Amino acid sequence: MTTAAPDTIAPVHPESPHREDAAHFVRWLLAHLTLQPQESPPDALLELPEADRLAFAGQQRLRLPLSGRPLAGQEPLDWDSRFARWLLDRLARLGPALHARPRRQPMSVTEVTGRLFAAYDVENGQVHLAGCQLTDHPFLRLSFPGTNDDPSTRHVFVAPDGSSVSDDLIPRLGLNELEPITQLPPRLEEAAIRSLIAAGRRIAAKQSTARDPSAAVVDPVAVTIAWVRHA
Repeated sequence: MTTAAPDTIAPVHPESPHREDAAHFVRWLLAHLTLQPQESPPDALLELPEADRLAFAGQQRLRLPLSGRPLAGQEPLDWDSRFARWLLDRLARLGPALHARPRRQPMSVTEVTGRLFAAYDVENGQVHLAGCQLTDHPFLRLSFPGTNDDPSTRHVFVAPDGSSVSDDLIPRLGLNELEPITQLPPRLEEAAIRSLIAAGRRIAAKQSTARDPSAAVVDPVAVTIAWVRHA
């Protein structure tokens, strides 16, 4: 339980129906570092690059939980643990935000054509989609830590114009199933990223259970730009 002086307002956790098991979210973050733990129930075994072993007293391999809270011998996933501090430091080197895309979105006009024309039969000819191009639009996902009662990661989504993304639109856009972009993501100016983050924090504060309007929301543990393609 967080305690504070009478004149100090403790940061609050935003409420969100979009929650993710902390252990699963950690493995998603590791994928941005191109680190893939091997599943060996009940462990996810992570082989550390040699340069990172010093942070873990020379250990070559870490035992992470596959889901839920860590068991005995597994690395604690609390965001103030040595593992989390190492992970967040490594991710910070990638820039002010991670980059991802919806896992199932079409990546080319050809894929769009296949989906649109799948219901049609064409005899002795070909079809193509004229005048169509795909453009990337940056949505933001702020991922906040959970609480002692519910350690699940809480996601808050922000539209390119800084508004909140409705709950029904999130699965339609594929924002609930993101895959990392580890090479050559689209570019977005850092000032625009900061503006979206500020908008997301305001949205998160409104979604908190705190009734004090001056209460600040806890810091997100990860900021992700989700590039959604629009035809």
